[in-house]
Amino acid sequence: MNTISDKNKGICYSFIIIDKANSKIAGSTRYGYLNESSLKSEIGWTWYGTDFQGTG
Repeated sequence: MNTISDKNKGICYSFIIIDKANSKIAGSTRYGYLNESSLKSEIGWTWYGTDFQGTG
């Protein structure tokens, strides 16, 4: 799955998670399988880098 091409096709919308304390990218999440006709989507595909896992 290619995030940029899927966004351009209207399939998903991705977000970068940034740790504001040190301006590092902590991970990513996205809305997936966007369906405009039914106004539904999936929430998921979230990940955090190992430096940010279990840090609260």
